[in-house]
Amino acid sequence: MTSTTVTERDLLIRAREFLSDESRWVKGEWYMGDVSAPSACCLVGALERAAMSAPRDVFLEAEARLEELVNTPSESDDWIELFEWNDDPKRTHAEVLALLDRAIGESYGT
Repeated sequence: MTSTTVTERDLLIRAREFLSDESRWVKGEWYMGDVSAPSACCLVGALERAAMSAPRDVFLEAEARLEELVNTPSESDDWIELFEWNDDPKRTHAEVLALLDRAIGESYGT
């Protein structure tokens, strides 16, 4: 029996693949539909969906990478939680995908 290690990069790619269809991205809700097989998710929900079979620390690493990206550089001293960033009324689907693309690029080898 072989063991497959799930990486931070794997989770980011899975979340990006799920959210690539704009109808699967939502604001103000973590999940739409059944939590075990949601029809749509916010950015954090998509990351959690991608991490269902992964160790919790891998999820936390991926989430931390995304939060660091949305908070650097910050115009404010206030830390922005990832769900707050996703739910910003001005936030676009393209920005969410661009953030995931950037995180995937930076996670190469992790």
